[in-house]
Amino acid sequence: VKKTNPKIVPKLRFWSISALLTGLFFYTAAGTAAAQCLTSGLNEEDQLAMARGLFEDGLFSASSETAKCYLEEFSESTAREEVFFLLAEALRKGGDLQGAVKAYDELNKNFPNSKTYRDNALLQKGISLAISRKYPAAIETLKSLLHDFPQTTYRDEAHYWLGYATSYSAELSRKKNKKEALWEYLASTQHFIEARPETLRSKQQQERWYLMGRAWWFLKDITKAEEAWSQYLKRSKSIEPEQASNLKYQLATSFQQEKNYAKAEKWFARIAKEHPDSKLASASTFLRAEMAYADSVQKTKTEALDSLSISRLVKYYKLYLDKKDNEHQALTYYRIGVLQQTDQPNETISAFQKYLNTKDKTYATEVLYRLGYLYIETNHQKKAIQTFEKYLSMKDKTYTAEVHYRLGNLFIETKQHKKAIQIFEKYLNMNDKTYTAEVYYRLGYLFIESKQQKKAIQIFENYLSTNNKTYTAEVHYHLGNLYIETKQQKKAIQTFEKYLNTNDKTYGSEVLYQLAYLYIEAKRPKKAIQIFEKYLSMKDKTLISEVHYRLGYLYLETKQQKKAIESFEEYLNSKAKTYSAEVNYQLAFLYIETKQQKKAI
Repeated sequence: VKKTNPKIVPKLRFWSISALLTGLFFYTAAGTAAAQCLTSGLNEEDQLAMARGLFEDGLFSASSETAKCYLEEFSESTAREEVFFLLAEALRKGGDLQGAVKAYDELNKNFPNSKTYRDNALLQKGISLAISRKYPAAIETLKSLLHDFPQTTYRDEAHYWLGYATSYSAELSRKKNKKEALWEYLASTQHFIEARPETLRSKQQQERWYLMGRAWWFLKDITKAEEAWSQYLKRSKSIEPEQASNLKYQLATSFQQEKNYAKAEKWFARIAKEHPDSKLASASTFLRAEMAYADSVQKTKTEALDSLSISRLVKYYKLYLDKKDNEHQALTYYRIGVLQQTDQPNETISAFQKYLNTKDKTYATEVLYRLGYLYIETNHQKKAIQTFEKYLSMKDKTYTAEVHYRLGNLFIETKQHKKAIQIFEKYLNMNDKTYTAEVYYRLGYLFIESKQQKKAIQIFENYLSTNNKTYTAEVHYHLGNLYIETKQQKKAIQTFEKYLNTNDKTYGSEVLYQLAYLYIEAKRPKKAIQIFEKYLSMKDKTLISEVHYRLGYLYLETKQQKKAIESFEEYLNSKAKTYSAEVNYQLAFLYIETKQQKKAI
């Protein structure tokens, strides 16, 4: 717009005021604002000067009315192109965007080949349409500008407004046609990229970064959204704290969904640090800890973290507890407990107890299970029993079998054998086979201690039917003794023989002694002799005198006088006194039979 010649400004100001007062008089008299032109009677030069002056003074409504009058009265004027543009600009700046668009169209219609105003007119028309939310028309107009004027100086601003209009058009389309909206979001980013930021006003630069970020966010390219919104957050000086925290939260949750936990942690941490009093601060503090935990597990591919990582994570969770927020309190105590379980059992016990006090049920059974183990590790058997019994009262059955097994062992340790038997029998009625062999073994012992030999035999026999070989030798030993107690000598012999075929030496000498006696009772002296002779080859000498005594009689029975003499002599050399008289008596007769009268005497 050409500036008014300074020499005629005073005159214009006079005419402006005079014309306005005259206009007001006519409006009042006629009762309508359209009674007649305010500048009727002025010549062409004065009307043009007045239109310009009013525009410069910011009296856009009066300027537009003057321009209209000018166009009506001076149809052949050489300044009509300028006045058409002046009219459109006055309407636009006066807030009549719809009227401005029509005026820009009139300019284009009357001066289709204009090189002075047309590109600017198309730009301003596009902007007006965009501001009026007529996005398709705005897009069409701005594209026409770039097509018709490829070298226009308004290129950057045109691309900016194209990006703006396309972005908001996508927002409207998203509710009806998501696929179309995504294409529009992508197109908006391309226009924003074409607009050089340094050519735009500060507010436009900020809006550009914001809308680019939003477009990339909807396109699910969160990394690019992060780049754009980071610039927006950095450069914007007027952004409301709530909007800033919401954008950061949006980025954080998006990275969380993508399982990019490191980036998610970064943004949640920024909210917690930069917006400590915001509505999102507490949740973000908790989620920061969660993302740090997930990131550590993701990187190490295990939940067995090093002590430094655990210390850092516990610190983050405790920062959330400092917020005095209850929403995630239960899960926080659970996490702290799990993290510290290996290295700090007492801290874990405290955390798990606090979790149970929250009345949350999500991890209650697991916590009871873990807590029971912790009490075992810290030698609090009674508390372990109470905790495991509480677990069994819950509906969850995940760890039921194992808890029965652990409870049985705890009852043994605390001398509650009846309860141990009951709990082990319940375990055996379950489908779980993990600890079956171990339970058979322990239950067999319990039945022995409670003088229930028949049940002990049955349980030990059940153990031997499993594939577990851990206690096979020991079970054979006890089972052999049980068969003796229940007068099942044949089974006792078979079982002791099986024991001797194992590599176990714990009860070797005792089993040989018992087995030899069984062979004596079974009238198998030769077998008894073999077994006693094996005993004598053992290092254990506990029953050696008894063995020599029994062997002497067995040799007598089998007509082996010389060996009988040797065995009885060995007995006497052992300095045992129990059978010394009897042995001397038998030896005397053996000496007579072997013609050793002196020894007999």
